[in-house]
Amino acid sequence: MSGAGLKELESLLPGQVRFDEPMARHTTWRIGGPADVLVEPAGINELARLLAWVRAREVPLFIMGNGSNLLVRDGGIRGVVVKIGPALGRVNLRGTTITAGAGAK
Repeated sequence: MSGAGLKELESLLPGQVRFDEPMARHTTWRIGGPADVLVEPAGINELARLLAWVRAREVPLFIMGNGSNLLVRDGGIRGVVVKIGPALGRVNLRGTTITAGAGAK
């Protein structure tokens, strides 16, 4: 990932992108080296934009939830880590059908 590409990603998703983010802050075991890039999408549209950006550049992608049952090596994670959180946790009830987003608790 080039510096220009990272700036582009940051402008595409303002306030949602962190660079060299220690994964220890995002796992229940509190261990793990840095992710090159960690993104917490603010919604489904932002997630779609991020996935299109990643695909177009063939950047390695890792999708995580709340960080439980996740061990990250000291060397960290190369590429982009997407942390699915409450912003993607909408729960809808329509008749007898419940639909829950990936970040639902």
